[in-house]
Amino acid sequence: MIKHLPKDLGQLVNLESADLSHNHLDRLPNLSSLSKLKILNLSFNLMFDFPTTLPIGIKNLNVSNNILAKLPDDIDRMENLVHLNMTDCSCLEYLPTSLVNMKQLRTLTCYGNEQLNFLPVGMEERMDMCCLVTINIGRSEERRVGKECRIGC
Repeated sequence: MIKHLPKDLGQLVNLESADLSHNHLDRLPNLSSLSKLKILNLSFNLMFDFPTTLPIGIKNLNVSNNILAKLPDDIDRMENLVHLNMTDCSCLEYLPTSLVNMKQLRTLTCYGNEQLNFLPVGMEERMDMCCLVTINIGRSEERRVGKECRIGC
């Protein structure tokens, strides 16, 4: 299992997808120069802090099964993000209100985050506009909210 990534990983400018799951990573080198990176899987690692030097063009980000305590307040800078998976990030207590500003976000998956009990203010309005198609929160039980929007409680 990998504990550290090389600092020059950011020089792989043609990298489009990276699966770094099932390692012992607790941080990432600066990846902001990887403008072609669209899919990043960081699941099953040891990340406590959300990686802050990710390219803004990422469309699919999986940080599930880490020990993330929070998302950055400026997560909306990742303006192209379509799918965000934060399943089983057991230390996650809240979602920043900036998630509401993410116009491209269609799927937000947060199952298994027992300390996460509410959505940011304004998220329900996004669901009513059907900009955000699916939200999965809670343990396993789901209920319908709106036309295509789900929240599990």
